Amino acid sequence: MNLLCVEFKPVIEITPFLTTFLSILVVVVGWWYNQAKNRKNEIAKEARTYRLKMLSSIIDFRLPFVKNKGINDDVQILYDKAYTDVQLYGNNDEIKLFTKLRDTYASLLNYKKTHLEKSSFGKIGNEVEHRFCVDKLVSELEQAIDELSICCRDNIRKKLNLKKHNAK
Repeated sequence: MNLLCVEFKPVIEITPFLTTFLSILVVVVGWWYNQAKNRKNEIAKEARTYRLKMLSSIIDFRLPFVKNKGINDDVQILYDKAYTDVQLYGNNDEIKLFTKLRDTYASLLNYKKTHLEKSSFGKIGNEVEHRFCVDKLVSELEQAIDELSICCRDNIRKKLNLKKHNAK
């Protein structure tokens, strides 16, 4: 019952406009949220791929080194690749362990270089001393490689939500 006998009709009805606006807003926010989650997921996949590549390069360096018990040109190339990968894709622990490995590796190369320059072979005592020093440096290098391999393995297993592996 209208006492003024005037019928009010709004010029524009607000309800359909508001419903349409809210629907469009919900769709746009949903698209944005879905795109952000997908992008984050794709970045995580790529990071995992590169981390696995890094681990592979460390193992590629480790296997010939342990097999040959020393350094040759092939091992040097694999070392350079592993060094680059760890610097690019490694975390702080892996970089610290690789720095230790790098220092030991440099000591071994420098020792071999200086020993070759002195060329004191022929004396049995010097050869035994040389062999002892080289073996010591090689065992330190193998230990550093093992520590790095274990660290990388544990980090990758953690990233993949696998149980920690207790064996060396």
